[in-house]
Amino acid sequence: MNWGLTNNKTLFKICSLFLLADGQWKQEEIDFLNIIANELEIGNSSKQDIMSYCRELKITKGDYSSKIIKEIDCELNNQIISSFEYNPHLQTKTIWTLINLGYADQEYSESEKKVIQHLIKKWKVNPIIISELTDTAETILMLTKKAEWLKTIGLSYDDTTKQLKRVEQQIQLMFENIDATISEADTI
Repeated sequence: MNWGLTNNKTLFKICSLFLLADGQWKQEEIDFLNIIANELEIGNSSKQDIMSYCRELKITKGDYSSKIIKEIDCELNNQIISSFEYNPHLQTKTIWTLINLGYADQEYSESEKKVIQHLIKKWKVNPIIISELTDTAETILMLTKKAEWLKTIGLSYDDTTKQLKRVEQQIQLMFENIDATISEADTI
């Protein structure tokens, strides 16, 4: 993930906070956060500091979207020069990452959607792009579930491998299409 000149710690903190909109982190979400931390080259110490900060918010089950929106806005406002403010490419890429995080536990909650809607409004992201991002994330989730299902239905090894390869190609094509959409975000 090439995020350009953004403050990677800020982005990681936004992602970590986002997942608390509907309560505590689930294991699938923590796994995804670890992948993001690695891609953003967040050191273990910084990652632990951010996650500790999030734990100190004492969030439990429920809708904490209002609290998370305030925390994210505060984080964005604390930046001396916000790389997010005038960068549609970065804004769209961030929203794409958050949508995928929302699906990490296979339940894109209403609380998570409220946070995304806030950022869409704040950054004035084109609704057509958001629709494409959401539809693509839902399709990728369905294809991922299909891949898991294919492993259980008792096809021969060769047939299973062939079907799984086809699903993986479809998922890869969808990611490539989203990359193109994101790269064109500032022109739409």
